[in-house]
Parts: sequence; C-alpha cells; structure tokens
Amino acid sequence: MFQLGRVCVSEPARLALHHADVPLGDLLMRHQHGDWGRIDALDVRQNALGLRLGLRLRSSYTLRANPPDPDASVTVWVITTPNRKTTTVFLPREIFDDTSNDHND
Repeated sequence: MFQLGRVCVSEPARLALHHADVPLGDLLMRHQHGDWGRIDALDVRQNALGLRLGLRLRSSYTLRANPPDPDASVTVWVITTPNRKTTTVFLPREIFDDTSNDHND
C-alpha cells in the first residue's frame, strides 16, 4: 500500500518483540498493508486520509508474552512519516520516558 522508508526500532520495542516472539517483519507487513492493529475509529479515519493524502500513518499492536501470560502484554506503535522516508517502531511510554535525557548537574 505504501513505502516504509528507513525502519528505526527503539531498543525497548526490539526487546518487547523478542520476548513476545514476534518477528519485526510481521508487524511491518501488517502496518504496510493497512492492518492498523488496535486503534480507535478516529485513527482509522486519519490513516485512511493519510493514505490518500500522504500524511502520517499509525498502527498499534498489543504483544503478549511467550508463553502467554495475561498480565504480561505491551503495546508497540508503528508510525510512518508523511514523506514515507521513515517508519519508527517504539513503545508509547517512550514518548514520556525522560530517563534518556538524564543530566549530571
């Protein structure tokens, strides 16, 4: 359906995929073919518009631990930029995780 461009995967997302025994390629293929995972109706409409107008595309997938543990799941987001040059795979919580910006003052 669209080009992914360069694929960037955060380390937390890479670990989550590994622990859930889910190949990165499987999520990327789902995203690229319009299987957006668990997103709400507004995001579905935004993605439909994004496909037509070349805007940002977002998918959200819930990964379960392997072996399955109902208390062990993690959400992974896949976002492709409007220019289709980059697709990033990361955990939503990373947006608010400022530990990577720790400073020794």
